[in-house]
Amino acid sequence: TKDVNVRRALAMALNLNGYVKALGGEIAAGPAESIVNPAVPGFTPNSAFANDNDNDGDPEAALALLEENNIKTPVKIKLAYGSSPTMDKAMAIIKEGWDKAGFEVSLEGQGDTYYDVISLPDDEFDVTWGGWGADWPSMMTVLPPLFDSRPNFSDTTCGQNYGCYQSDAFEALVDEAANASEIDAQTDTLVEADALLGEDVAYIPLE
Repeated sequence: TKDVNVRRALAMALNLNGYVKALGGEIAAGPAESIVNPAVPGFTPNSAFANDNDNDGDPEAALALLEENNIKTPVKIKLAYGSSPTMDKAMAIIKEGWDKAGFEVSLEGQGDTYYDVISLPDDEFDVTWGGWGADWPSMMTVLPPLFDSRPNFSDTTCGQNYGCYQSDAFEALVDEAANASEIDAQTDTLVEADALLGEDVAYIPLE
């Protein structure tokens, strides 16, 4: 979705605890605070997703945000994810919270070709679930592969940048990190880049 306030409302209304419980609870997953895994050096909770409700979601505040910005409700959202019995239940929890917040969510469970479908520039979805693991313990193997448009975009695909996100400011930070002469300086720049992604709500962390 192109309106940042819509994306902020989605993040605000997310019942993350309910989603994690549907996955199987603490033996299966835990609520995420960034797209960067806590095991990756430099992991910092993304302040854009801090909340006062302990990850239960706040649909009333999200609806108020939409109304304050004159966004007509209900806002129709197509939410794509890889379908399975467990994910169907988990996504139903997300839908419930978002529907209370002024959205009208259509769950679009997909099959084995999921990642091929969501990488299309003109796919029909507004929000897509995605998973990622760092190839080695560096944020350089997380943020640039997922959000730098330059290696990802072509006429036929957005690559692993499933939301087709593009930001000159983010890409300038990626370049600064790539050219850093010290690991600590590189990591600090990437923490700044992740904070920018949070401000843009380029992603919403899940598990």
